[in-house]
Amino acid sequence: MTHHSWLILAFTCAGFGTGGYFFYRLYSYLRIGKNENRLDQLGERIKVFLSGVIGQKKMFKDFIPGLAHALVFWGFLVITLGTLELIINGIFPSFHLSLILGETPYQGLLVIQDIFYVFVLVSILFFFFRRLVLKPKRLEVLSRHSAWDAYLILSLIGILMISGLFLSHAPSKIVSEVSWWVHFLTVLGFFCYLPFSKHLHVVAAAPNIFFSTLTPRGRLKKLNLTDETQTTFGAGELKDFTWKQLLDTYACTECGRCNEFCPTYTTGKPLKPRSLIVDLRHHLEEKGANPSLQKSMIGDIISEDVIWDCTTCGACVEACPVFIEHVEKIVDMRRNLVLMQGKMEPEAQKVFTNWENTSNPWGLAPSTRGDWAKELGIKTLAENPNVEYLYYVGCAGSFDSRSKKIAQAFAKLLLKANISFGILGAEEKCNGECARRMGNEYLGQQMIEENKKVLSKYNVKKILTTCPHCFNTLKNEYPDFDARFEVTHHVEFLMKLMEEEKIKVKKEIKQKMTYHDSCYLGRYNSIYDSPRTLLQLASGEKPIEMPRSKSQGFCCGAGGGRMWLEETRGTRINVNRVEEALATQANIIVSACPFCQTMVSDGLKTKNQEDHVSSFDIAEILESAIL
Repeated sequence: MTHHSWLILAFTCAGFGTGGYFFYRLYSYLRIGKNENRLDQLGERIKVFLSGVIGQKKMFKDFIPGLAHALVFWGFLVITLGTLELIINGIFPSFHLSLILGETPYQGLLVIQDIFYVFVLVSILFFFFRRLVLKPKRLEVLSRHSAWDAYLILSLIGILMISGLFLSHAPSKIVSEVSWWVHFLTVLGFFCYLPFSKHLHVVAAAPNIFFSTLTPRGRLKKLNLTDETQTTFGAGELKDFTWKQLLDTYACTECGRCNEFCPTYTTGKPLKPRSLIVDLRHHLEEKGANPSLQKSMIGDIISEDVIWDCTTCGACVEACPVFIEHVEKIVDMRRNLVLMQGKMEPEAQKVFTNWENTSNPWGLAPSTRGDWAKELGIKTLAENPNVEYLYYVGCAGSFDSRSKKIAQAFAKLLLKANISFGILGAEEKCNGECARRMGNEYLGQQMIEENKKVLSKYNVKKILTTCPHCFNTLKNEYPDFDARFEVTHHVEFLMKLMEEEKIKVKKEIKQKMTYHDSCYLGRYNSIYDSPRTLLQLASGEKPIEMPRSKSQGFCCGAGGGRMWLEETRGTRINVNRVEEALATQANIIVSACPFCQTMVSDGLKTKNQEDHVSSFDIAEILESAIL
């Protein structure tokens, strides 16, 4: 080796050694979190990795910026090969990739590399233009440091591309030599700076996606409340999170996609998903470097208002290109507030007491649960257990006067189609969904166990629901409690009945309709097409789409137990959604969820539009078109 080679080797060891130490320090901070097995289902994880990382699947939801980002990512995959060759060749001058690949493939690689140098450089210029000129709201910076960090990283990437091009097409040996050193030192500087940059996601995003949760998005993790060795529940400190939940904070790109469709961010509330993750990362780095730090995670870092604002709609999780799981962390912090600290929103204690005493949020007599069905002659399973389906009505359909009409409409359609079904009536219990998402895991599990006993008593196999919250919980969460059923939401079942011609449209409803996607039906369970098809069959026209629809739909504001809590911070979420619906000029706003129905109706009243625009459930629309 020459003196020149030894110099390059020294720089390489110093640069990668220093950067490696910084990365190891970040890794050591992750070990603050609890252990968790994320090496299960390797085949499925590889699929997710190929789609989310290599394929950049989520990036293309915002096509032009997504394409630019994908070109940068794919470019780096190719260019990194050239960079490795450059460094190894500097240490061992006789080394070339052509020795491994062969001369022809190697020349092809050089051409592809040059093409990507240009693609990446153009993408970087686009990103500069976007930040400096277009200035989309979601890219608003969190701090001055965050802004300069972005520009520095973009500049470093630009320098790498320009120096790479000059390396390939240098007009002179001096230019080639200077370009080589600029490229080499920039790579080392980039590697050492990354651990301190928001662009740490360059390293953290790929493993974060590989280790992402594979269970249904609508499934809330079950807490083991019988473990006598456990001294705390939920997350009150960083050590209460798992290492994967902490890895999420490293993967954040601060792109703001999570904020864009977040109902709390949009309506000016303290919770901003991006800030939540960034604040947790800064707290992790501070706590990792100084274990004796006395700052409290809940209170000093994350306010209680932030924790309680969340509607658990999942818009942030859906939007995040690196698969960060925001909602899970918020629910874990709520669990700590409720179970360990006894702190909750003012209205929460009352609704918890009602669930404890009567298994419904209003505290109404359980004996009246089945009263809505008496005039239709619908029998309970106690009266006739030999039916194919249980219609699990839920608290809203059983007690709320407006939601009872939805239950009756659906039941009439089932009777029209000669479906064998029954209800539980007074024996039905609340499914526990809202209590769990409000942090009261103990109460939620208690209601689930009570429900299980009743369902097991009648050997229930198939369940129909009109409430997406009941649907999601019975389908995705009850299996964690050894209760498995074939659960179908009413829009899917009505679609099936229409396809089988067991019910048919007799008169089309000639009204302009727009459809509001329930978060727990849409984002959590990917049911988008059947409700729209049903409305088209009922009216003869496709429903008018709101700008925020399907996977990018906007929450009504009732999820995560917010249905039972006052909305005192910022502007009202349901009003924001109703304003969007009114802008479509539709005569009817259609939903497929009793919570959404309530929120939309209240929004129409707030806007003084209830006499001009109607709000109905899909079952009610079909009732008018079929019966």
